[in-house]
Amino acid sequence: MQDFVFKNKNNSHLAKLGADIYLDDKNTLSFYTTQNWFTGGGDGRTIISENGTVLAISPSIQNQENKTGAYNINYKKEFEKEGHNIEFEATYSDTKSPEDAENLNTLSNTADADYKALNYSNDITRKSNNTLLNLDYTNPVSKEGKLELGLEYRADNTTNINATDQEIETFDVNGNSQGFSLLGNSDFEYDRKIFSAYANYGHKFGKLTMQLGARLEQFEVDGTFNQDGQVTQSVNDEIFSIYPSAFFTYAPSDKNQFQLSYSRRVDRPGIGQVNPIREWSTPLITSIGNAALMPQFTNSFEVNYTRQIKNGSFTVGSFYRAINDNISRVTYKDPADPTNVRQILSFTNFEDTSAYGLEFSLNYKVANWWRINSSMDFYSQKQFGTVDLTTANAQRVEVTNEVFNGRISNSFKVSKRLNLQLFAMYRGPQEDIQWKTKNMWMVNTGASLKVLNGKGSINFRVNDIFQGMKFAFNSSSPFVQNGQFNWESRTAYLGFNYRFGNGKNRAKQRRQRDDNTKQSGGGF
Repeated sequence: MQDFVFKNKNNSHLAKLGADIYLDDKNTLSFYTTQNWFTGGGDGRTIISENGTVLAISPSIQNQENKTGAYNINYKKEFEKEGHNIEFEATYSDTKSPEDAENLNTLSNTADADYKALNYSNDITRKSNNTLLNLDYTNPVSKEGKLELGLEYRADNTTNINATDQEIETFDVNGNSQGFSLLGNSDFEYDRKIFSAYANYGHKFGKLTMQLGARLEQFEVDGTFNQDGQVTQSVNDEIFSIYPSAFFTYAPSDKNQFQLSYSRRVDRPGIGQVNPIREWSTPLITSIGNAALMPQFTNSFEVNYTRQIKNGSFTVGSFYRAINDNISRVTYKDPADPTNVRQILSFTNFEDTSAYGLEFSLNYKVANWWRINSSMDFYSQKQFGTVDLTTANAQRVEVTNEVFNGRISNSFKVSKRLNLQLFAMYRGPQEDIQWKTKNMWMVNTGASLKVLNGKGSINFRVNDIFQGMKFAFNSSSPFVQNGQFNWESRTAYLGFNYRFGNGKNRAKQRRQRDDNTKQSGGGF
């Protein structure tokens, strides 16, 4: 059994500065910068026991820093025709985040043969920079039609260096120990470039509205992983893809609306998912990325019906999604451990995944002082994949997963100045190729009070009042195991906001962009 405790000690300082310069009625120049200074890390410990006997006590210490600067400039020109404009945006960010870590085993000493395998330090240097360029053009070509065109360039560069004094035990072909040797320092460099162009055309034909679009994308990745005494691993790939989309809306009356849509999208692995330098480790688990991880692609079909009712509206719908190269967490036996006790926690691309389900949402004003927003969905998902990746008898597995999720948000107007909120959510138990997870739930509450003639507000909220956000799991591959992560989800927030000026020239609304990156945190 492994008992983990991780305590974070983080401090973060954020500064934002920006301005919109109205050159004239048709031309706007904007710029802003965001600076973030972070210091922190944490202390942790792992206790390993078997049948009540403690086998290892392993404290760990991490000290981290992060300095990120982001810079943005935007120029927008409006033409004579309303809605006819062209916009250019450039963003650059630079991040440096070094880390010092120590891993110990208090039951091990310098006389033990495996001392340096369990007691070692890591000095990790992380550097990254990102560039994003966008050119967007919008033209209402007719009273009922609108054309949108755009170009985008995105470049990400990440470099990691890990200096460590950790040692590992080596074995000959017969499994006999050959003693311990240094694991060796390692470095990882990952460059990603994306060139894309998109076109969207929308048109209204009476009661029918149509929007057709497509994005053409060239994706290039170049990565290298070096470790002392080992062959350099390289990852090079180029992928050209087309992402079409089609949306149709039919409104036979003011109270009824039908929607039909199709879209294809991509979710690329995040840098933490591809970085093969360890994220964290215990005596039995090492968490690393998979440099050969591929993007996942999703084709989605949706049908929805919306009905306007007295005091609100409701929507019912169904969907079908087909996912190729699904990115998921995976564990497998550590190939460097002949005892078959230690394991690697990483990511992999499973085979095809398909899901279909039903969705329901409600927006309803119960009374002048009470409004409800609620949604729920039920879906069935079928997934194919291979488990126990290090063995010759790896098996292809098929898993069918049926899940129910729900959430409800209540807003209560106590007075003109005071509003109360009550939120609850439930996520049902789930199953994938390797893991079964139990249900999770959360209840939040909050209040907002307007002050200073409405220009200021005091906000208070408490999240996860009953601490239902516990991640419990079990698995039978590569080992029979179960566990639970309890994070500090019950939090309280108290804040004050104040709006300066009369709001005549509000900050320009910037376009929301999807970076198509699949995110994943530490652990699970």
